[in-house]
Amino acid sequence: MFLIQDNASYHKHPDTYAWFSKHRKYIEVFNLPPYCPELNGAEKIWWHARSCATHNR
Repeated sequence: MFLIQDNASYHKHPDTYAWFSKHRKYIEVFNLPPYCPELNGAEKIWWHARSCATHNR
């Protein structure tokens, strides 16, 4: 399984690293660059949701 994660602080917690190290046989982790919203699909969804909720004039 592949896991692509952003740079949230909880992804960098030592317990998280330990868990991924223990399960590296099954999961390969890829980290997004520090600021790269065009690679983070959730950012596009949040942008659309915010624009619909706050720009309803």
